[in-house]
Amino acid sequence: QKTLDLHGMSVNTAHQNVISFIKAAFQNNLRLILIVTGKGRLKNYESLFNEPGKLKNELPRWIDRSDLNRYVLNISLAHGIHGGEGAYYIYLKKNRSYRT
Repeated sequence: QKTLDLHGMSVNTAHQNVISFIKAAFQNNLRLILIVTGKGRLKNYESLFNEPGKLKNELPRWIDRSDLNRYVLNISLAHGIHGGEGAYYIYLKKNRSYRT
């Protein structure tokens, strides 16, 4: 229903964007969102100090270790047409306080 692309973001910026994005999606009563992390492959122009796959590996941890898990029902890797191993489907719980 909505997508967040984390390409080019630092870990801290990505983390803050994920928090805001998930909370806003929940408040808007969305049930399925897509977060694109990238697959984490280093390109020639990137610094060797970058950790490949950092955002991909951190996203499930951010959800599990924070208050975000109260909004999230399930997280799974996306299908190939939506980014495959470089993206996650986030299924959100029903917002019981949502009013139309």
